[in-house]
This record gives sequence, structure tokens and C-alpha cells, in this order.
Amino acid sequence: MKYPSSLARMQAVYLWPQLLLQLLAMAQTCTASSNDDGSSARQLDIVYAVNCGGEEHVDSLGVPYQRDPSLDGQASDYGLRWQVINSATQDDFILYQTERFAESTFGYDIPIPKNSKPTNYVLVLKFAEVYFNQAGMKVFDVLLNGDHLVIDGLDIFERAGGRAAAFDVHIPFKVTGNKLVLLSTGEESDLPTSRVLRLDFVKTSQDNPKCNAFYLARASLTDIPKFEVKSKAPETLDEEYPSDPKSEHSSQYLDEWNSPSEFFDFPTPASVEETESGLEKYYPVIAVFLFIGVLTFFLFKL
Repeated sequence: MKYPSSLARMQAVYLWPQLLLQLLAMAQTCTASSNDDGSSARQLDIVYAVNCGGEEHVDSLGVPYQRDPSLDGQASDYGLRWQVINSATQDDFILYQTERFAESTFGYDIPIPKNSKPTNYVLVLKFAEVYFNQAGMKVFDVLLNGDHLVIDGLDIFERAGGRAAAFDVHIPFKVTGNKLVLLSTGEESDLPTSRVLRLDFVKTSQDNPKCNAFYLARASLTDIPKFEVKSKAPETLDEEYPSDPKSEHSSQYLDEWNSPSEFFDFPTPASVEETESGLEKYYPVIAVFLFIGVLTFFLFKL
């Protein structure tokens, strides 16, 4: 058997560190392309996005929200009193800390682009109850295109699991020509000739309707990261924003810090399955180091 010359061995020893650096760069790219939930990171095709009651903001998914253009009702930053919004990432807190509310039904006009082909959309609505400290105090409906009751009797406090907690609703639909079809129910309606989709927050007998933020994406439901309500963490009040009895709400609902004990439960530890799935994003790095180990072994055996 003919063995490699000493020159060949020296060249191999010199070249493999460069190969190592290239492989590590590839592994970092693979790792960065995955989110915590294992889904591929990709830029959403945003048609329209509004930070209700707030200023421009780019969220953790890269969604660019515009400053609230509405003059209906009243804009509020009451939620800034809370340092943490549960079930939301830190970059997205501001989306749930500002809002627009009204004493009657109000809404937004969302432009729908013309397209000769059937197009899937997902409307994402973002809510957080930052004032009331019990369920049943604020309940309202959400109407889409004037015909579709997409949310019936929304109690944010109840659905989010408490106060200062995020709650998102994903509404998938398809537009073919001027025909809108809700994918969850199959209900149909016609878009106006102006191709403006009306989104209404409908007042009921329980306080005022509101919205914290929303966006419309040209996408399928599977393209939107799944929203999960997390276990309620302790509420953290920002001392720079003390409770104001002269706020837009009646003072009889002001928090007296007599919250039920369940509002102070800490999040449960991650399960074994969740921990194992979190390791998946490190598989490329592990594979690279295994390859390097094998390569090094054979090089020194030459």
C-alpha cells in the first residue's frame, strides 16, 4: 500500500482548520434559520399593519406596524404601567401596551390588493386587558367585511388568562376576484368595488370595544407562528405610571391588589418533550463537531 507523503500530510493538517471554519459558519446559518418553535424563519408578506393607539414599530417577526391613522374613539397608553406583558416577547410588549378604544362601535379600513389569482390571507388581531382585574368587565364582538362575526363575545381577560397578558386571534380567509371566503366556516361575502375590507370592533353592554394592534399578511395559516397563552406570571406594575383614578374608566374598577391567587402562579417548568425539541436547532453544530472529530482522527493516523 502506498501511504501519503509527509508533504501531503502537512497540507492536510494546514487545510483542515480552514474547512472547520467554513463548516462552523454553515452550522450557524442553519441554526439561525430556525425559530424557537422549530419553524423556518421567513419574512411575512405584510399587506397592512397598525399599532393601534401607538407609533410605528417593527415587531419580533419583522412586521412593520404603522402609526395609528384612526381618529375614532381614543388612543391610550395605559398599558405602559405594566413592565411585562405575559405571553409576548419583550420586543412586542409595546404592541399590547397601547390601544384604541371607543364608546361605540369603531373600526379600520384595510386595503386589499388586486390579484387575478385566488389569494390566501391571514388577519392577526392582538389584544391585552391592561385595566380590568376580572373577567366579564369588558366584552365585545369583532365583525369582518360587515357580514362575518369572526369573534363573538370576546372577553380578553378570560381568554388571555388574566391582566397584562397578550392574546392573539388568527383569521384566515381567501379572496378570489371580489369574493371573500372565510376558511374557518366557508362563509362568503363580496368586497366593495373599492376593495377595502372593513374591520369593526362592536360595542356590547360590557364596557368599550378596543384593539391593541393588527396586521394582514398574504399567507396561509401555517405561515403564521402559532400563538400560545402561557401560564400567568406575577404582574409587575411600573412605578413611573401610578394608577390614575381620573382615567377614562370608572374608579370603581381600580385595582386594589386583592387579586385571586391564580394570577400569581409562576409558569410551569418546560416538559421533557419541549426541552428535547429545543435541542433540535443545535443538531447542525453537533454534526459538525462529530465530523471534525472523525476527520482529525484519520489525519493523525496517516
